[in-house]
Amino acid sequence: AIVDAANISSSVNIAAVAGLDVDEVTEFCQEEGIELRARQFANFEDLLECEEVDAIYVNLATRLHKDWVIACAASGKHILLEHPMAMDVAEARIMVEACRRCQVALLETTAFLHHPRTKAIVQRIAEYRLVPDRIEVCLAFPASDQFLDGLREDDEDPLGVAGDLGWFAARWGILLFDVPALAVSARRTGQDLLPNRPLAALCHERGQKEHFNDYNTMSHQTRKDHSINLSPPAEVQAIVAFGNGRELHMHCSYRLAFRQRLEILQSHSKTLTCNDCLYPARGAEVPATYFLQTHANPPLQDLDHILLATTQEIQTPLKDQRICMLDAFAELCLFNHREDIQAKRQAHFDAAINTQLIINAILVSANNSGALVTANLPANTSSPIPAVLSRPRTLSNQASNDNDFDSRTRHNGIGDAQHHSRPLPPEKINSNGVIRTIPNTNYHHHSSNTSNQCVSPSSSTTAKKRKQRPVGQ
Repeated sequence: AIVDAANISSSVNIAAVAGLDVDEVTEFCQEEGIELRARQFANFEDLLECEEVDAIYVNLATRLHKDWVIACAASGKHILLEHPMAMDVAEARIMVEACRRCQVALLETTAFLHHPRTKAIVQRIAEYRLVPDRIEVCLAFPASDQFLDGLREDDEDPLGVAGDLGWFAARWGILLFDVPALAVSARRTGQDLLPNRPLAALCHERGQKEHFNDYNTMSHQTRKDHSINLSPPAEVQAIVAFGNGRELHMHCSYRLAFRQRLEILQSHSKTLTCNDCLYPARGAEVPATYFLQTHANPPLQDLDHILLATTQEIQTPLKDQRICMLDAFAELCLFNHREDIQAKRQAHFDAAINTQLIINAILVSANNSGALVTANLPANTSSPIPAVLSRPRTLSNQASNDNDFDSRTRHNGIGDAQHHSRPLPPEKINSNGVIRTIPNTNYHHHSSNTSNQCVSPSSSTTAKKRKQRPVGQ
């Protein structure tokens, strides 16, 4: 989809494609119709040396993001990064600092943020002073059995649906509330439902004392040694508190029928609804819409009370949000000397880190029976920011240990494309596994210039096959 958008965009050219298998790279270029104009590389190191490339689309497994973002930044390449950004907040902060130090742009592929409809919704809220009391986001994409079977064994993208659909839901909350989240309570649901027993207790009993609150920071070998068999979640629901009674309620699933609904609720007066909040249901050929409902009556007094409301359907301009995203990315790459662009870069950095905080807090809470987890920024990273930015070791087709790059092919298959429980705060654990106290008062329940971009397939397969989760940009 990125290549299709780049072929149409006037701001981005596909300059090169890289992978570990030259035949697969060639096949990919032929399928996308770019074999005559895109250079082809059989390794990523040559790509980093290519002077014709200004920016790189990193479409690798989440566990590889940090090292390759640092490598791209060290080579002076701007980065368009697949979501989720990183494995945890510490990695995200390292990546952001590397990009800031090397003065390169970093943008994750959350395309709906760049659609005119999203901007219209934000503007409508500001103009009408529609301060949201609650935002509800329900996202579901039915995945194939093959994909779900692969998800259970996946050590390369262990954030599961929380890092995929949950990333989008969290971004809606951050965008519309415009303040950092304070706390999270989450649970696995459906077939992912866990017994009412915190993961911390289970790991402690089995002798795993370090990082025992966060399943995602454990190495694959540690999980295997201690028989900790939690798979990446395929369905979660969460409540994210933003303070002053404002909450984001999200339900994300790979098992339920297709759904992408956003509701912005305000006490008594107005409700804004969007039934295709991630991908416009009718594509870029028909104007995207949202609905604003205004309630004329006072609060309901009895069952015979007649409710009066008017519903307005609002249309937005015809646009392809992927092209809008690439145009925005090119602007971040080409005009770093402008103060407004520097401010936009910083805003993207901040939003990405705040989103990562929410995602990791969701996973910690969900793996600890809904424990209330703080979502504030940790005081320091778990590993130091490299003093000298260096490139990662060469990827190979051989499986490596947990500390090296793991280039094993994921046979996950290709995915086909509420009511929320009350938060239970038996334990207050932050996203780094530290017990924290949460005050009850805070929580109530182009220019004509173009940027040459490289598309890189994964270590063992082409980009078209590698990252086609149930949701892809």
